[in-house]
Amino acid sequence: MRMVVGHKPEAPGPALSDEPGASRRGVPPEAGIAAACLAILFIAVVSALLVSALRDKVYGARVDILYVVARDTPDDARERILATQQALIRSRAVLEPVARRDGVALDELQRAVSVAVGLNDLLRLTVADEDPGRARSLARDVTTQYLRVSSRISPEAARGRELLRRQIDRLTVRARSAPEEERQSLNERIGRLEDRIVDLEVEDLAVPRAKVLSPPYVLEDPVSPDPTRAAVGGLLVGLVLCTGVAVLMFRRRQAMPSRR
Repeated sequence: MRMVVGHKPEAPGPALSDEPGASRRGVPPEAGIAAACLAILFIAVVSALLVSALRDKVYGARVDILYVVARDTPDDARERILATQQALIRSRAVLEPVARRDGVALDELQRAVSVAVGLNDLLRLTVADEDPGRARSLARDVTTQYLRVSSRISPEAARGRELLRRQIDRLTVRARSAPEEERQSLNERIGRLEDRIVDLEVEDLAVPRAKVLSPPYVLEDPVSPDPTRAAVGGLLVGLVLCTGVAVLMFRRRQAMPSRR
């Protein structure tokens, strides 16, 4: 037998395994799932922001309305009053005449109008439209119609004062040509009627009423699209997808050893 001098036998290489995933034993399964979820979240958020950026901008015109309520009104009654005013602003009685006059579909105007309650009984009326000038015009018309309808709901005090003033005018005319004794009686009646008018005016101060604090103004930032809202929506969609992908990957890895 002939020996080859200086030749060393080669060391045997690592044995190849037919086990699925053997070449990736150094990577934990959780790392792969986490990487896939991060990629899905990134793509979902970026896609939502891109879609949001491609949409047409919608501007909002706002009117600040202070609804004056008596100071001694309980908090629960105050909340009901403000909720009623919110519903009144978006009601057909207010929006239908505006829609008819401005040539806007009623359902479209109802979607464009929103009312939020702020601090100190402040109602924030906002009208959205792609044209900022049109949004301001609609906000002004809605406010005017709301004030008109709101004043018609409880006009009893104003009518009462008007009737009393008419009675005072008639009695004053009679007193000018009446005898002295009758004139004194008429003047006493006029004094009592004037006192009643003062009482009605004091009572009227406690009646809730709307007061416009500012003319319609266009908000600096568009109300739509909202990048923050779009990012949050994309994140939620991404989380749902991540959950599904993570479950599928986990089940697949659990099923791999059974295929030997």
